[in-house]
Amino acid sequence: MSDNLAGKTLKEHYYLEKRLDSGGFGTIYLARDTFSAIGGTYVVKHFSPIYDNQAQLETAMRLFQQESDTLQKLGNHPQIPRIYDFFEEESHFFLVQEFIEGKTIEQELTEIDYFDRDRAIKFLSQTLEVLEFIHEAGYIHRDIKPSNLIRNRFDNRIFLIDFGAVKEKINPQNIGKEGQFTRTVGILSPGYTPDEQFHGKPEYCSDIYALGMVVIQAMTGKHPNKLYRNVNLELMWRDLLPPHINYDLNFLDLIDKMVEQQWQKRYQSATAILEALNLIYLAQNTEISTSFTNQKPTSIQEENSSISTENSPVIPDKNKLDKFKMLAGLGILSAIAIPSWLYLSSFRQGDFITYENEHIKVEYPAGWSRENRSNFLNNTMVFISPKESESDEFQERVAIIVEESSRPLSLTEYSNQAVNQIEKLANFILSPPRPTTLGRSDGKYVIYQGMDLDKKVKRQEVWTVNYKEIYTIIYTAEPDKFDKFLPKAEKMIESLEILN
Repeated sequence: MSDNLAGKTLKEHYYLEKRLDSGGFGTIYLARDTFSAIGGTYVVKHFSPIYDNQAQLETAMRLFQQESDTLQKLGNHPQIPRIYDFFEEESHFFLVQEFIEGKTIEQELTEIDYFDRDRAIKFLSQTLEVLEFIHEAGYIHRDIKPSNLIRNRFDNRIFLIDFGAVKEKINPQNIGKEGQFTRTVGILSPGYTPDEQFHGKPEYCSDIYALGMVVIQAMTGKHPNKLYRNVNLELMWRDLLPPHINYDLNFLDLIDKMVEQQWQKRYQSATAILEALNLIYLAQNTEISTSFTNQKPTSIQEENSSISTENSPVIPDKNKLDKFKMLAGLGILSAIAIPSWLYLSSFRQGDFITYENEHIKVEYPAGWSRENRSNFLNNTMVFISPKESESDEFQERVAIIVEESSRPLSLTEYSNQAVNQIEKLANFILSPPRPTTLGRSDGKYVIYQGMDLDKKVKRQEVWTVNYKEIYTIIYTAEPDKFDKFLPKAEKMIESLEILN
């Protein structure tokens, strides 16, 4: 099998479009699903270790499947990429997982000198939440470093990627001639790997040490390799902090405890650190929890149960049509006469215009047109981009829909039914439902592809629920223009205010 598989199709299913990265005995590719008519985008990780005999290969295959099964379960967490497939071909191993669009923390730190106080605290608390989940599942990541932490471009959520155990388990140096597994070579990232892991005995607090080092690097702009310890084994880093940023000394002490050289002196769990953070900032009346804290599962079983369909389906009031059917025809529906309440206020503000009615307030791009498509089912306002040229056959749009349920419902309950409806209408979900915020309330978003009349389109749908009221924003564009107009759509989503 060739070293560079770009341009190849695996399992008659995954077309490897381009190589993203390589190192050690693995290569990462951006792949497209050719099995589906719509196609999804994935990351395919290719591991190519070389074994001496069949016994080693069989052991590696068994361990690879075990680790992949575990990663599939961990992928139910909203901050861990999902594993969609794993297989072996010609003694090569492949993992197919969710593609997270965004920048790694390593990339961020090449663009800015350091994180400010609030950014550092939010980064730490977000990452601790996913670490808490991993450790409660009995798993150690083993390779936390800036390049393995990605900030999702859609909602700024931190994703933890590239678990080290898979590479460790299939490393030929760790599998004996007779196929026995003996950890000889661990996963080592200089500056982030603590002593006990270096000696082949990782603990849960080994991940805590690595995360602490990442936070110090983010706060000082200095790689951990450039730091040193004094005679008391204390890490010397506080003098490197930007002088104009005031950090709470208790917070700095917390970081110090995360990176103690002796593992017994560190925090022994992510939960303990989160509790300490809350105590520190509760005194300052500062809320440090992330916007999706309430969505954090505490176990794999809890996460799996959280996506089950609840008792009775939520349906619109009698004779109401499905909103998704209405959306499919947005391009051809004629505008209904606009009632006076839709024009409560509208004024220019920079490159965006503020629109407000009795339900919502939102900013939309100057130059975009606005159409009211409300009916007896819901209140819908659609914001439409201007044509880029005479040959432009599809105008990107953002629809804001406010509808009332027949009864009160939870976010989880509505989300399950929304996703079911999306799938029923022959849409292909590219990014599974993820927690976010909308109008300062907990929400969910999903990205999918489908058809709009005869046009293939890509959509990002965001929703939240307030008692009986359901608020939804749907951004629609042609797939090749989705990223181009996404910043404008995100600005609208972020600006939404719910007024009642």
